Amino acid sequence: MRKGVVLVILLSLVATIVFGWLWWKTTKVTQEVDREIRRLREDIQQSEQESRIEAFVSSQTQALTEAHTTDMRGLRQELAQNRQELERIVKEVETQKALIAERTTRQEVQKEIDARASILADRLKQLAIRVLDLSRRVQENLQLALEAKGALAELQDHVRRIKQVTDDNTHEIQELNQMHTYRIRTACVLGYSNDPDLVLRAERVRLSPAEFCEQFLSQ
Repeated sequence: MRKGVVLVILLSLVATIVFGWLWWKTTKVTQEVDREIRRLREDIQQSEQESRIEAFVSSQTQALTEAHTTDMRGLRQELAQNRQELERIVKEVETQKALIAERTTRQEVQKEIDARASILADRLKQLAIRVLDLSRRVQENLQLALEAKGALAELQDHVRRIKQVTDDNTHEIQELNQMHTYRIRTACVLGYSNDPDLVLRAERVRLSPAEFCEQFLSQ
């Protein structure tokens, strides 16, 4: 009879030690799960911010491309108009030269030619300045477009790497959630109604720990 009592006491002591070790282990795992979930949430928030940056860079690149296209179209139209104006001026000079040639004295002819040539030179100078300015603007737009394209490519590569990390982290979260569920189930089976995680889960659904365990274990 005494041997049976001693055996029961030893078995109870061993069971208490095993349950205590399991309790300590699950508590440690839960803390690691919480830290990992917080870290993953921060990574996901950073990924969302970089996605917004990518969308902003893409919209700016598109706007820059459209502006460049508009500038190029305006440049072509302006060059065509300038070419027509230049042809008209040349024709006018030729006409005036023909009229001047019919005048009586060479001096009058030379003065008229010089005046018309000066006007033509001024107009050609203004035209050259405008063409150089438009060329400079086109070069600047092309440079900005190339820089934006390079930045977008780097950002897309960075986003792809973040997406890969996020996919890996999602798998880790699933595993950690399974461990967390196992901890709750262990607390319910062992009757640890004061377990912090069990109490928190019960409060979320407005139940007592005992009621929550009853529903949880019945699932």
